[in-house]
Amino acid sequence: MIDITVRPNDELPVITATLTDSAGQPVNLTGATVTFQIRGATRVFAQASFPAVQAGGTGGVQFTWGEGVAGLPTVAGLYFAHWRVTYADAANETFPNASNGEVLQLITG
Repeated sequence: MIDITVRPNDELPVITATLTDSAGQPVNLTGATVTFQIRGATRVFAQASFPAVQAGGTGGVQFTWGEGVAGLPTVAGLYFAHWRVTYADAANETFPNASNGEVLQLITG
């Protein structure tokens, strides 16, 4: 579980991940755009799209809280978080792809 505390105007903690394929190898993100999403059981609460921070074959991505991130849940609780990659050829893939996503405990207020 990712366990974080988020309050208005916070820019930390930065959430980082290494996106890997089914063999556990880092995904090549050259030219890709990454969207980080937080969702509840029935809808997406927040998302932010950005160019892949660590391009190339590292599979590294990161998300920083702050301005431009709209729609955060206003109720503390458990949410799913995942990364959606749009590759340079316009193909899409969601990580982790073997589950609903990482469980995120969000504390607001």
